Amino acid sequence: MRQGDAQEALVNVCERVLVMDIKVGDILQLKKQHPCGSKEWEVLRVGADFRLKCMGCGHQIMIPRRQAEKNVKNVRHITRPGQGAD
Repeated sequence: MRQGDAQEALVNVCERVLVMDIKVGDILQLKKQHPCGSKEWEVLRVGADFRLKCMGCGHQIMIPRRQAEKNVKNVRHITRPGQGAD
C-alpha cells in the first residue's frame, strides 16, 4: 500500500467518526425517559464518562461517553455571560 493510499484511508475513517460538541451545562434530551418521566438531563461533567443530572427528579448518573452520545436525541446548548454564541 502506498503512503497516499494509507493517508486517504485514514481520512475516510476519521470522517465517519462522529464527535458531539457537548459541554458542561448543556441539556441533553435522551431517547428513553427516566422512571420519573423526564427525558432531559443536565451535563455536570464531561470526559471519558459523563455525569448527568435528571431535570425531573435530580438523580445523578455516570455514563460512558459512547453510550451517552448514542442515546442523545437533541442537545440544547446553554450560553453563559461572557461566552459568545458560536
